[in-house]
Amino acid sequence: MTPSSRLHYMDGIRALAMMAGVLLHCLYTYGETYRHLVPGGGPDGLHFIDSLTVFLHSFRMQLFFLVSGFFACLLVQKRGLMGFLKNRSLRILLPFMIFLPIVMIVLVLIISYHITEVEYQSLFTQLAAQIYEAQQVGIEHPYDLGPRSAHLWFLYYLLFFGICTLVLAKFSIPAINQIIGKLLNSTIGLWLVIPALSIPGYFLAIGYTGYLPAPDSLTPQFWPFALYGVYYLLGWFLFQNMHVIDKMGIGIWWKTTAAVVLYLLLLQSLPTINIEELNTGNLISLKPSFSDSIIIAVVEAYLAFYLVSICLYLGKKCLSQASTQMRYISDASYWVYIVHLPIAVFMQVMLIEVQISIWIKMAAVLLVTLSLSFLSYQLLVRHTPIGWMLNGRKKKAKSETVQYSS
Repeated sequence: MTPSSRLHYMDGIRALAMMAGVLLHCLYTYGETYRHLVPGGGPDGLHFIDSLTVFLHSFRMQLFFLVSGFFACLLVQKRGLMGFLKNRSLRILLPFMIFLPIVMIVLVLIISYHITEVEYQSLFTQLAAQIYEAQQVGIEHPYDLGPRSAHLWFLYYLLFFGICTLVLAKFSIPAINQIIGKLLNSTIGLWLVIPALSIPGYFLAIGYTGYLPAPDSLTPQFWPFALYGVYYLLGWFLFQNMHVIDKMGIGIWWKTTAAVVLYLLLLQSLPTINIEELNTGNLISLKPSFSDSIIIAVVEAYLAFYLVSICLYLGKKCLSQASTQMRYISDASYWVYIVHLPIAVFMQVMLIEVQISIWIKMAAVLLVTLSLSFLSYQLLVRHTPIGWMLNGRKKKAKSETVQYSS
């Protein structure tokens, strides 16, 4: 790999993982269960969307953090620790500090509009109103977890993982590197041992309801380190063993079959969320048993790893060649992910009381969200200081040669 070469497939995989998040946030509010739990939820929902949400949620962030760890290792080797710190400060810390307040203000305004102007109130908006009223009179509400980071929580934890990167690079222990290398290059290690490393993280995450939550509280939680941190570290070591990605394609059909079986098992294992119990704030009644939590954690751990490995192999196979279209999506994906949620929630709220098919609503939300997000990227971001901050400077010439965006 030469200094000017580019791993197009890893750029593409990261972009598609982020676009999967956009799809998820545009559609999950129309799930029969999730419509109660997220902003913009209306009176109608489809079980199919719940199943799709579980599927996308089972691997997309794990894949994203693996690619992040992969690029972190690349960046340290290419630019050194000071270069890594400068890059992460510009690409992660600064966008988080700038865009989080803007995103949260817009989301609060949209949710406030939903509470005051829309007749139908979901469980989410009812709880939001209750939390606000409790804060006004100084009463603690069981669901009030303090300041939130919404969908930008991944930037928050990437900052912590950046600190871990410094430790990895500064105090690398050869024995540990050898052990991880052997696991990655061993069939049993790769497909049985490594997926099991994330089981504790899953167990801690699903302890309340059986579902994997978004760690969007600004109070750091331990389980994202035990789950997403494992994938970040896996990406770090995978950069040093890139040939393993080719090995992931060996026996891909049995891995795909195993993933399908695990996914169906997960759908059967997840507990039914009792909306009435949630409305009372009774979290204890929702907590799955110890044995059920173990089963769900094991199923999710192996499902996620098998799906991530399939994505890595197919990504390398299909996205290794330079593509103008894919490069544009890769460049735009960061901005699109930052701005999409307020647009999607606004559209969802505006359509709650419109008497049209739920399928038309989903199509409208997805189309408007993607159109406005990409249009704003082209007009306001791509060749402006915002774009330089998110992706580095881009030449307008078609023949440009660009370094890793990491």
